[in-house]
Amino acid sequence: MKVIASPQIAHCHVNIINNNQDFWCSAVYVANALNLRGSLWNTIESLVVGINRPWILMGDFNIVRNNEEKVGGGSFFTFQIQKHSMRVYRQLGQKMISCKLGKALVNALWVAEFQGLEATILPPGISDHCPVAVILEEPLDFGLKPFKIFNT
Repeated sequence: MKVIASPQIAHCHVNIINNNQDFWCSAVYVANALNLRGSLWNTIESLVVGINRPWILMGDFNIVRNNEEKVGGGSFFTFQIQKHSMRVYRQLGQKMISCKLGKALVNALWVAEFQGLEATILPPGISDHCPVAVILEEPLDFGLKPFKIFNT
């Protein structure tokens, strides 16, 4: 497994053994200080060049995407999403938070290979940030439960 890590991003290649799929996954926690955010986007830009497989970039971006998420929404963030040919992934859960900082961004290859999946925004734990989760496998369906009669 190849791993790249910095203070704002952890990036690795993931192999799913049981179905022979693979993808790139990047987890981010973007700095609050605006002057530190540029280095993250420079790192992402250098990663984009070498990625030719499905890729998910998720975590706390500490910025909103548009005015629907919060007044004064981030045109810079929308620009970065478009610049790197990413898109915001379908998200479930935690819709009533004051501003949506947690996101999952994916490339077109991810959308093609993992069509039925969605990102879930989980409730905040010990911090005020909401974790983002993507479940890669559907729960196993064992079919109907057998009918039993208990004669007592």
